[in-house]
Amino acid sequence: MPGGKPWPGVLRAGFLAGDVLALPGGAALPAFALWDRFGVKYAVVTLLLALVFRLGFERPLPPGKRVLVYGLLVALAFPLVVLAYVLPIAEALGASLIVLIVYRWRRRRERAGAAKGGS
Repeated sequence: MPGGKPWPGVLRAGFLAGDVLALPGGAALPAFALWDRFGVKYAVVTLLLALVFRLGFERPLPPGKRVLVYGLLVALAFPLVVLAYVLPIAEALGASLIVLIVYRWRRRRERAGAAKGGS
Protein backbone atom coordinates (compact mmCIF):
# COMPACT_ATOMS: atom_id res chain seq x y z
CA MET A 1 0.00 0.00 0.00
CA PRO A 2 1.63 3.23 -1.09
CA GLY A 3 2.53 5.61 1.68
CA GLY A 4 1.18 3.50 4.51
CA LYS A 5 1.50 0.37 6.50
CA PRO A 6 -0.33 -2.68 5.11
CA TRP A 7 -3.27 -4.03 7.03
CA PRO A 8 -2.37 -6.96 9.26
CA GLY A 9 -2.53 -10.29 7.45
CA VAL A 10 -3.12 -8.70 4.06
CA LEU A 11 -0.91 -9.37 1.07
CA ARG A 12 0.82 -6.37 -0.36
CA ALA A 13 0.46 -5.60 -4.04
CA GLY A 14 3.08 -7.48 -5.97
CA PHE A 15 2.96 -10.65 -3.88
CA LEU A 16 2.49 -12.77 -6.98
CA ALA A 17 5.53 -11.09 -8.49
CA GLY A 18 7.66 -12.14 -5.54
CA ASP A 19 7.51 -8.91 -3.55
CA VAL A 20 6.71 -9.32 0.15
CA LEU A 21 4.15 -10.96 2.38
CA ALA A 22 2.73 -8.64 5.03
CA LEU A 23 2.28 -10.11 8.49
CA PRO A 24 0.33 -8.83 11.49
CA GLY A 25 2.20 -6.12 13.36
CA GLY A 26 3.74 -4.63 10.22
CA ALA A 27 6.39 -7.32 9.73
CA ALA A 28 7.15 -8.48 6.21
CA LEU A 29 8.65 -11.63 4.77
CA PRO A 30 9.98 -12.21 1.26
CA ALA A 31 7.22 -13.89 -0.67
CA PHE A 32 7.64 -17.15 -2.51
CA ALA A 33 6.40 -16.39 -6.01
CA LEU A 34 5.03 -19.77 -7.00
CA TRP A 35 3.88 -18.75 -10.46
CA ASP A 36 7.35 -17.55 -11.43
CA ARG A 37 8.80 -21.01 -10.83
CA PHE A 38 9.50 -22.56 -14.24
CA GLY A 39 8.42 -26.06 -13.21
CA VAL A 40 5.04 -24.88 -11.94
CA LYS A 41 4.44 -22.77 -15.02
CA TYR A 42 5.51 -25.67 -17.27
CA ALA A 43 3.16 -28.09 -15.50
CA VAL A 44 0.18 -25.72 -15.67
CA VAL A 45 0.71 -24.77 -19.31
CA THR A 46 1.29 -28.40 -20.33
CA LEU A 47 -1.82 -29.59 -18.48
CA LEU A 48 -3.99 -26.85 -20.00
CA LEU A 49 -2.51 -27.52 -23.45
CA ALA A 50 -3.23 -31.25 -23.17
CA LEU A 51 -6.81 -30.61 -22.02
CA VAL A 52 -7.47 -28.13 -24.83
CA PHE A 53 -6.01 -30.56 -27.34
CA ARG A 54 -8.07 -33.42 -25.93
CA LEU A 55 -11.36 -31.50 -25.98
CA GLY A 56 -10.87 -29.67 -29.26
CA PHE A 57 -8.62 -31.50 -31.65
CA GLU A 58 -7.93 -35.10 -30.70
CA ARG A 59 -9.06 -37.86 -33.05
CA PRO A 60 -9.18 -41.57 -32.29
CA LEU A 61 -5.65 -42.94 -32.65
CA PRO A 62 -3.94 -46.22 -31.86
CA PRO A 63 -2.21 -46.18 -28.44
CA GLY A 64 1.32 -45.89 -29.88
CA LYS A 65 0.47 -42.85 -31.97
CA ARG A 66 -1.41 -41.29 -29.04
CA VAL A 67 1.68 -41.65 -26.83
CA LEU A 68 3.79 -40.06 -29.58
CA VAL A 69 1.36 -37.15 -30.02
CA TYR A 70 1.14 -36.42 -26.29
CA GLY A 71 4.91 -36.85 -25.91
CA LEU A 72 5.47 -34.23 -28.61
CA LEU A 73 2.87 -32.01 -26.98
CA VAL A 74 4.72 -32.19 -23.65
CA ALA A 75 8.11 -31.60 -25.30
CA LEU A 76 6.95 -28.75 -27.51
CA ALA A 77 5.17 -26.95 -24.66
CA PHE A 78 8.57 -25.48 -23.75
CA PRO A 79 8.35 -22.50 -26.19
CA LEU A 80 4.87 -21.69 -24.87
CA VAL A 81 6.17 -21.68 -21.31
CA VAL A 82 8.96 -19.31 -22.29
CA LEU A 83 6.39 -17.06 -23.97
CA ALA A 84 4.17 -17.33 -20.87
CA TYR A 85 6.61 -15.03 -19.05
CA VAL A 86 5.63 -12.14 -21.34
CA LEU A 87 2.27 -13.19 -22.83
CA PRO A 88 -0.91 -14.50 -21.20
CA ILE A 89 -0.51 -18.06 -22.54
CA ALA A 90 -2.00 -19.87 -19.53
CA GLU A 91 -4.90 -17.44 -19.39
CA ALA A 92 -5.64 -17.93 -23.10
CA LEU A 93 -5.48 -21.71 -22.71
CA GLY A 94 -7.80 -21.47 -19.70
CA ALA A 95 -10.30 -19.39 -21.68
CA SER A 96 -10.09 -21.86 -24.58
CA LEU A 97 -10.70 -24.71 -22.17
CA ILE A 98 -13.81 -23.02 -20.76
CA VAL A 99 -15.17 -22.39 -24.27
CA LEU A 100 -14.55 -26.01 -25.28
CA ILE A 101 -16.19 -27.34 -22.11
CA VAL A 102 -19.28 -25.19 -22.67
CA TYR A 103 -19.40 -26.25 -26.33
CA ARG A 104 -19.15 -29.95 -25.45
CA TRP A 105 -21.76 -29.61 -22.70
CA ARG A 106 -24.23 -27.83 -24.99
CA ARG A 107 -23.63 -30.31 -27.82
CA ARG A 108 -24.19 -33.28 -25.50
CA ARG A 109 -27.38 -31.68 -24.14
CA GLU A 110 -28.60 -30.99 -27.66
CA ARG A 111 -27.95 -34.59 -28.75
CA ALA A 112 -29.76 -35.92 -25.67
CA GLY A 113 -32.74 -33.69 -26.45
CA ALA A 114 -32.77 -34.81 -30.07
CA ALA A 115 -32.64 -38.46 -28.99
CA LYS A 116 -35.61 -37.98 -26.66
CA GLY A 117 -37.63 -35.95 -29.16
CA GLY A 118 -36.81 -38.19 -32.12
CA SER A 119 -37.92 -41.42 -30.43
